[in-house]
Amino acid sequence: SRAVESIKLYPNPAVDVVTVSSSIDESVFLIDSSGKVLYQTTIEANNQFDIQVSDLPRGVYFVKTSQNSKKLVLR
Repeated sequence: SRAVESIKLYPNPAVDVVTVSSSIDESVFLIDSSGKVLYQTTIEANNQFDIQVSDLPRGVYFVKTSQNSKKLVLR
């Protein structure tokens, strides 16, 4: 069975803010390329939240949940 794609990120690439939405209740982690967790929150099903990324260096990050890992590009 295929894993459910539960999270969406937009815009991606992002500059100031990235919006994360989820179809299920889950914990969400923003992780840098070295594996360090920069941000963690819990999201409820069918909700969304914004992560401020304007302070972070440009580069590739990952948004991970128990179900998914998505690449996020900051520029």
